Amino acid sequence: MPSYTVTVATGSQWFAGTDDYVYLSLQGTAGCSERHLLDKPFYNDFERGAIDSYDVTVEEDLGEIQLIIIEKRKYWYQDDWYLRYITVKMPTGDYLEFPCYSWITDEKEIVLRDGRAKLPRDDKTQILKQHRRKELETRQKMYRWKEWHPGFPLSIDANSHSDLPRDIQFDNEKGIDFILNYSKAMENLYINRFMHMFQSSWSDFADFEKIFVRISNTISEYVMQHWKEDFMFGYQFLNGCNPVLIRRCTEIPKKLPVTMDMVECSLERNLTLEEEVKQGNIFIVDYELLDGVDANKTDPCTIQYLAAPICLLYKNLENKIVPIAIQLGQKPGPDNPIFLPSDATYDWLLAKIWVRSSDFHIHQTVTHLLRTHLVSEVFSIAMFRQLPAVHPLFKLLVPHMRFTIAINTKAREQLICECGLFDKANATGGGGHVQMVQKAMKDLTYSSLCFPEEIKAKGMDSKEDIPYYYYRDDGIKVWEAIKSFVENVIHIYYESDEVVCEDVELQAFVKDIYVYGMRGVKSSGFPKMIRTREKLAEYLTVIIFTTSAQHAGVNFGQYDWCSWIPNAPPTMRCPPPTEKGTVTIEQIVESLPDRGRSCWHLGAVWALSQFQDSEPTMELLGMTTIFLLICVSCLLLVTTWRNRKQPPGPIALPLAGNMLQLNPKNLPESLKKLSEKYGPVFTIRLGPRKIVVLYGYDVVKEALIDQADDFSGRGKLPILERHFKGSGVATSNGETWKQLRRFALTTLRDFGMGKRSIEERIQEEAHFLVERIRNTHEEPFNPGIFLIHAVSNIICSIVFGDRFDYEDKKFLTLINLLDENRKYQNAIQTQLYNFFPTLMEFLPGPHQKMIKNNEEVDKFISEIIAQHQKTRDPTCPRDFIDAFLNKMDQEKGNGHSEFTVESLSSSTLDLFLAGTATTSTTLQYGLLILQKYPEIQEKVQKEIDGVIGRDRRPCMADRSQMPYTDAVIHEIQRFIDFIPLNVPHTVIKDTKFRNYFIPKDTMIFPLLTPILHDSKEFPNPEKFDPGHFLNANGTFKKSDFFMPFSAGKRICAGEGLARMELFIFLTSILQNFTLKPVVHHKDIDITPVVTVMTNKPRPYEVSFVPR
Repeated sequence: MPSYTVTVATGSQWFAGTDDYVYLSLQGTAGCSERHLLDKPFYNDFERGAIDSYDVTVEEDLGEIQLIIIEKRKYWYQDDWYLRYITVKMPTGDYLEFPCYSWITDEKEIVLRDGRAKLPRDDKTQILKQHRRKELETRQKMYRWKEWHPGFPLSIDANSHSDLPRDIQFDNEKGIDFILNYSKAMENLYINRFMHMFQSSWSDFADFEKIFVRISNTISEYVMQHWKEDFMFGYQFLNGCNPVLIRRCTEIPKKLPVTMDMVECSLERNLTLEEEVKQGNIFIVDYELLDGVDANKTDPCTIQYLAAPICLLYKNLENKIVPIAIQLGQKPGPDNPIFLPSDATYDWLLAKIWVRSSDFHIHQTVTHLLRTHLVSEVFSIAMFRQLPAVHPLFKLLVPHMRFTIAINTKAREQLICECGLFDKANATGGGGHVQMVQKAMKDLTYSSLCFPEEIKAKGMDSKEDIPYYYYRDDGIKVWEAIKSFVENVIHIYYESDEVVCEDVELQAFVKDIYVYGMRGVKSSGFPKMIRTREKLAEYLTVIIFTTSAQHAGVNFGQYDWCSWIPNAPPTMRCPPPTEKGTVTIEQIVESLPDRGRSCWHLGAVWALSQFQDSEPTMELLGMTTIFLLICVSCLLLVTTWRNRKQPPGPIALPLAGNMLQLNPKNLPESLKKLSEKYGPVFTIRLGPRKIVVLYGYDVVKEALIDQADDFSGRGKLPILERHFKGSGVATSNGETWKQLRRFALTTLRDFGMGKRSIEERIQEEAHFLVERIRNTHEEPFNPGIFLIHAVSNIICSIVFGDRFDYEDKKFLTLINLLDENRKYQNAIQTQLYNFFPTLMEFLPGPHQKMIKNNEEVDKFISEIIAQHQKTRDPTCPRDFIDAFLNKMDQEKGNGHSEFTVESLSSSTLDLFLAGTATTSTTLQYGLLILQKYPEIQEKVQKEIDGVIGRDRRPCMADRSQMPYTDAVIHEIQRFIDFIPLNVPHTVIKDTKFRNYFIPKDTMIFPLLTPILHDSKEFPNPEKFDPGHFLNANGTFKKSDFFMPFSAGKRICAGEGLARMELFIFLTSILQNFTLKPVVHHKDIDITPVVTVMTNKPRPYEVSFVPR
């Protein structure tokens, strides 16, 4: 029967995985398959970032696969899933990829077609045409046009971000990036004590440095030092964050009655003003748009002002652009003087400040908001409404519009809305910015978005005349690069202009932009239809350039040019001067924003200027909420400061702590970066929980061995506390832990731990494992469950008194429950439970499934304990449970005894978990690594054959004669770094450590990763190399850095048992079989799947070929 291999890729963003049931059907040209449940036994399918493969067998060949039908059905609670793509390997060996890149919500069915780009005319079958039509019909219902304000370009019909289609909403990582950027700005502002400066004016210009100096950069510092100078003022019109307003002056406007006498001292060529104009040396910037715009009146305590200045500039003999005249209003008159460089210093300075403030308003509202954000939203909505995912133009455009609609929706919610940040910080708030957009719409034309055409229309295209206009130079290069690429794409899919005209989806896209986005205004110049490939190339270039390059050009420099507040005041608190010779420094400072608005402004331009790793186009914040959160955080930090020196660390947010500053995909890497900044001992907060991190061999050894008593506490995790209640061997503390650990070690030794008797049990179980593998008859399979069963049976024989048959239903149920719990333990909801247990107790999620599973496990163990109580002979204990029950009998008269049924149940489960997961995962990972390196596998087998042979069972006595095998096992444990963060510790009393004070009960993370991957002890630590544990002569080499079982008083109690199991099980397998991978060994990926607590091997299958 034909078999198809289906590979499913789940998204890597937070909460992308699902526990729901997923069904798949294949629809081909020759038929349709049955509905298949995609599920692997004892495996967590569809985890975040996972790529899972499944075999789908059908009775007859389906022909060419045209569609895939995916159904998601609820498992327990609503669990959305982000599906990236599905790849199908055909029986012929060919591959087809079916992209999705969408959230699958609720219980619904989605239909995918393969990802090859197709124009409408390329779809020949009815089924593909129907799929194309249905996709657009669905999208047009989701992406509806709406008028947010009269006169604005139409926008998405959504009142809030949560109303948007799920696929275009911000994912959690995007939100975290925003918060980190804003947090970083405010953290630095706090360091400079800005919180004490609210509601008052600045003293002088130097006073502004108190919130500026610590977060300045090279450009912003240069601006601070030179902002008063005319050359810097002029330079910003060419290369600042708003380099789009300057134009060559062809005639001095009548509303600016500048005379030769006024500017003669500024002209350097001995020409008249009219002659300078004719030679092209005069430029103008006119802020007429601001004339008549209402200033912000939302704060009755602060009157704010706007101006609509006109600025005349001159290209001097050094080809620098400098100002020569400024009029602060549009109507000339005695109360609207023309300010000149020859005027009093403060007169001229204040005039320039007013121009810079006006420039800031035009930049924010017109250049940035309207001409990039709002226009790009028009393009985005039309794209989603009229171009299906299979259309080549959709594939071309969608990367440039990923978050555009979501960003703008957030802006309407929190930035430009009533009581938004514009109202709080800017003079154009309170409705002024709305008026500005409405007025600016008349100048929003298609030609103005064609970059080279707009530059030429302003007379700014000559590189010889204007050599330092880098915005123009770089923009032209980017425009040409985009256009060249677009032309190549167009010529692949459109053979002629006729094909362009026939593309009904393209024409609908163009029409949507004109009719709805641009309101059908003919004067906008936007085409209603595209008829040629040349025009299509230009049109697509406009879209891509506007959404990406143009936005970047006017957005990311905001902090550079606007962070020095006198250079870009967001508001002015005094009216423009109406006469010369009266301005003082005090008047200027009083005109500038107060301390509070300065802080709002500074945080905003910082955050808006930061690049987002996952977003190449536009960024915007939920600013008000985040800012208030940061303010509260700063105040909390002030009130909780202690004189005693505690380990340093990043400033934390309330509630969230540093969780948003850490990468949950790779916490060890995040902690490594923090250690580089703060040293080997530092503090982080996960939620409200304070944690001290120890990073490196020296500090971990000093804490766990040299100060072993102080660091001997076990860190409490609420999800485990709820189950174990502090009564197990591994999870207890204080006297309870001392007594239970002492009893456990003694009893385990009595039942063979470290002795010949337990070695024989392992040998016997290894024999059962080998025979079970042999019965697979070389068929590839995932050996994980076999290894879990075998390793579990060893600890079962000690704790429960007997091994279980591999098919025992109760045993399989127990293993399945624990396997599910390992999956749930890494879920984000479970981790949130550890920091917000009271809240999460009432919320659904995987943590509730884990709690329920724990109850089932408790029931299983309680039944075994009850059975032991009935059949026990106190004179002849059979196992750990019998011995514990005997101890309980001895302690009956002790009202404070630690030996209770609850502690027995918890200790039994502790031992079972510790004796199963670590060893079985290490073996599973080791087998994967040996497939990757067949030469290492061959050397181990050669050593086995030479020392043990093929006939007798391996034993621990053989290990001393097998240094290479011993080194391989050690390297496996070192390389995989199974528990990177180590099991958390606590200090049991107020502790002095390396001149730091650590309060009692502080949780400690003594990281193992920097020890096991120390580059000095293990050269090239990221490479698997048994030579790390071999001397030059081939003998085994010990290392103090080998700490997979941790160290000190909390070292793993089962270390000896684990060493036996690893050696005997691995040598038994390689004695009898050669590992044959299902892919080429060079293609095997041995990098770990990083979870919150552990590193796991990637899922794999392998054939065991008898030797």
